[in-house]
Amino acid sequence: MKIICVVSAPFKFMKIAPLMEAFKARTIVRPLLLHTGQHYNDNMSGVFFRELGLPGPNFFLGASGTGVVKRPSLGRPCRRAHSENNYSTMETLTTPASANPLEMRNIVRVEILNESVDLLGFDTALDCACELALDRQRVSYVVAVNPEKVMTARRSKIIHDFICRADLAIPDGIGIVAAVRILLGKKIERVAGADLMQMICEESGKRGIKIFLYGAKEDVNAGAVEVLRRRYPDIQIVGRQNGYLPESESEDLVARVNASDADVLFLALGSPRQEKWMNQYGDKLRVGMCMGVGGTLDTIVGKVKRAPMAWRRAKLEWLYRLIRQPSRFWRQRRIFYFAARVLLEKARRPKISK
Repeated sequence: MKIICVVSAPFKFMKIAPLMEAFKARTIVRPLLLHTGQHYNDNMSGVFFRELGLPGPNFFLGASGTGVVKRPSLGRPCRRAHSENNYSTMETLTTPASANPLEMRNIVRVEILNESVDLLGFDTALDCACELALDRQRVSYVVAVNPEKVMTARRSKIIHDFICRADLAIPDGIGIVAAVRILLGKKIERVAGADLMQMICEESGKRGIKIFLYGAKEDVNAGAVEVLRRRYPDIQIVGRQNGYLPESESEDLVARVNASDADVLFLALGSPRQEKWMNQYGDKLRVGMCMGVGGTLDTIVGKVKRAPMAWRRAKLEWLYRLIRQPSRFWRQRRIFYFAARVLLEKARRPKISK
């Protein structure tokens, strides 16, 4: 059965929820969004054509580059939006997914420069990540979204698709927090991936979460395990592997992770290598949750000093790292490109209502 819905008045998502409820018996959804040029906000008007049929309200896909988006079927592939004759379109074919702990939390997902970000606080992110870790029906992914990753995703379809299909896309960088405020008029809390990883480690003993660490140099990896065990005596670390593993041995590593019965796999390979690894081997894992943690192990052992709290409160952690490591400038230049893109997007958008 095909349903065509035209919306050209002020739009609220919940008005469509009863319609979606009526089609719970269906098994496939193929949404198609045609954007007429207006930009989505709380009072968006536009034309939406959709074929409905999947349980739950996961039919809405934003295609304007910035807007409110209901997450696609969690953990399933997503395709990049493309432009044609001034219309933006996005198609996704999804199949029913097993129940996911996040589906009942009604977490709002938005798009910043076409990349997904979830609007949630630190406590909610921690609870969600722990629930995903203990839900072993399939592998779930937590991705820390920051300006550098957004700019990388603009050039890499693999990274874009990985962010899009992540179960949790946390606002890791202060630039993302600022972009959400500038473009959507919403104030959100930064959820630093380094802090989230260590809080999951603290919860490990309380909730029985088993952890496997993969990445960094051998001394850093081994040192991080020692520090974490001293810091959190009840932590359950069931395995580790440094990041200098030949690609030919990745299949053996997957087998070791699965044999360890780990709930969480933390990858400290740096971005975008860690996202590409998860994209390639994630489906073979039997863990509950995978999360890339970049250089967090280096900060845990003290090899890289994290910005003092005063710098973090002033939202200048990125500047502190640049001062301490001038060699990062070539990499961090993408922060300035990101800021320019956000301001450009703001300039061409009509003013949004708060």
